[in-house]
Amino acid sequence: MCLETGLPFSANPLPDTEEVVIKLSMEDVQVDYYENSLHQKFKSSYDFFKHIKSIGASVSKTGKQLSVKAFKILNDHWNNKARGDVNIEWHIVYIAAKKN
Repeated sequence: MCLETGLPFSANPLPDTEEVVIKLSMEDVQVDYYENSLHQKFKSSYDFFKHIKSIGASVSKTGKQLSVKAFKILNDHWNNKARGDVNIEWHIVYIAAKKN
């Protein structure tokens, strides 16, 4: 949605899965990982962002933040495009490391 509106993407970067697995594997550790996709519906983009805040994922580690006006533009665009529920697909990676 940020690309479509021309707004900066301000979400926190996520770690690279392959890099994490490789670094863990360099130790005396057995590493297994599993990837899965989960789908979740929200009544609006506002509800999605409220959810992000409720789980503590809204704290910026980069210092990037949209202005109130830019955030409103993003939400309005997303809600107009969705024309109903906002569907989110979460790509989840589970990593288990067991010391040998």
